[in-house]
This record gives sequence, structure tokens and C-alpha cells, in this order.
Amino acid sequence: MGNNRTYIDPEGTRSSADRIGPLLDDLSPFHQVSGIKTNSGNFPAAKWLDSLLGQRGDALFQHAQSVELVCHDIKAGLHSVVDTFEQTDGSNAGDLDRSLYHDVNVTRVHAWNHTRESADTNPDN
Repeated sequence: MGNNRTYIDPEGTRSSADRIGPLLDDLSPFHQVSGIKTNSGNFPAAKWLDSLLGQRGDALFQHAQSVELVCHDIKAGLHSVVDTFEQTDGSNAGDLDRSLYHDVNVTRVHAWNHTRESADTNPDN
């Protein structure tokens, strides 16, 4: 078994967080996909297909926006954890646990709320 010490590389963790945060800052490819207009024909099935493709493009863009928020939440959470970890001694382990679980729960709530908002605007759901 290992020892009872936890080790974290603060600078490595911050560096990873700084790379995760902006992963989806460029949403232009998703925006381009959501802006594609199709013209499959002038009959019911073609119009339905055009509508479906448009809705799927919009849903993809909305999902990318949600993932972008989550990436920034992960970055902030990792920075918070490292800061707390650096300031934590043996008697402050509870503070560390609260920091970890709070950030994870906040990230989950943000992602859930954004997904629900996106679903509410999509008539297929």
C-alpha cells in the first residue's frame, strides 16, 4: 500500500487547466455548421429533411457552447483545487474536500442548466 500523503504538481495542474479552459473558445466551426441551409426539394419529405438538418446544426452549436462553459469551469475548478491544496495542511483537509466537491457540483449544475435550456429551445425534445 502507499503512504498517507497526497501529491499534486501545482504548476503541471495549472498548465493542464490553462490548456483545457480554452479548448472550445473558437466556436466558429460549430456556428458555420448551424448556419448551413439545405434545399432538398419542394415536397414534404425534403422540407422535413431540411428542417431536421437545420435543427441538428443548431443543437450541435448549443452543445458546443455547453462544452465550452464546462471547459472553463474545469479550468477554474482545477485552479481552485491547486490553490486550496497549496494552502492546506493536515488540519485543513476538510477545506480541501469541500473545495473539490463544491467545484465538481457547480460544474455539473452549470452543464445541466445549459443542457436543459438548449433542450427547451429544441422542439424535437
